[in-house]
Amino acid sequence: MDDDGGDFAALGPRAQHAIDAAFDSVTAAARDPASGSTKPSPRKRRRLNDPAPPSPGGFISDTAAPAAGGFIVEDPPTEPNSSIITIGEPAPGGFLLAESPDARIPLELIPRALQALDLPPDDPDVLTIFQNAAAGWGAGDANADAVSLKDWRAVCAVLLVARTEDDFPALPEPLDEEDMDGDEYADDDDEDEYEEDDEEEEDEDEPPPDDSDDEDFGAPSRKGKSKGKKGKLRAAKDFDTDDEPPTLTCTPRQKRAARATFALFFPDVPDEQLDAQRIRIRDISRVAALLKEKITAEEIVEMLQEFSTALDKSVGLVDFEQILLLAQLV
Repeated sequence: MDDDGGDFAALGPRAQHAIDAAFDSVTAAARDPASGSTKPSPRKRRRLNDPAPPSPGGFISDTAAPAAGGFIVEDPPTEPNSSIITIGEPAPGGFLLAESPDARIPLELIPRALQALDLPPDDPDVLTIFQNAAAGWGAGDANADAVSLKDWRAVCAVLLVARTEDDFPALPEPLDEEDMDGDEYADDDDEDEYEEDDEEEEDEDEPPPDDSDDEDFGAPSRKGKSKGKKGKLRAAKDFDTDDEPPTLTCTPRQKRAARATFALFFPDVPDEQLDAQRIRIRDISRVAALLKEKITAEEIVEMLQEFSTALDKSVGLVDFEQILLLAQLV
């Protein structure tokens, strides 16, 4: 399949971003699962205010100034045929990843990436297409165990062509308005956060000799959850833990399905109050029944403990969405 990005380029910006984000989140976790670097940001990309990416063309006079013709180059570092400023070679489409255009996603991770796009993760026909893509569409590619970013985009564009922009999550605001001063700005923010983390960790490393017998602090510290305010302040944007699975983005349909399942735990609670409710470990027996035993109670307990940031291991709606996504139940 080689359409030079035509199907992908024809998609709306939300769809393009969702396809790239699914690829990026899964491959980032695979490259360095122990680092906790599951967040896609800071991406070395930013979108200009062009209404649409320009395509090559135009006539340029031999005697005209260098900037004359079909395209006006306002900034030399900007690629003339793209509305994206990137580091390295640009890949097809309106939203580009910071990684190399030769980035590949292992076949074993394709189901998880499909799940992030609200596509069936176990459709044999779809998986066969990706296997053919990994094999170079019959060319005997040596990298037959992974799919290129270009082929990932091309196949997903065909699978998602019937969806509308409203079916995808809204674009992150920084892609439109922020990060216009260069990647150094984002990198400085990250450095500041890590410096603050180091200071907090040093403060927290001093008390343990006096509180070493306190089990409440022992268990969370093993999973890197004893960072206090830092963990709560940063959890929403980068899910910064050492050994937990990557955060997947829910589609609107998945959010509705997860909310409906979550509401079954609280039949007497109005919908507008669901966000404040929490599921606790004592509800595990009911969870197994509600999910029709698609997943065992022991597995649910394990996931509740894995995702909960509360000492009582309770789980709110947002964490519950992640559990259902990773269990492929929505």
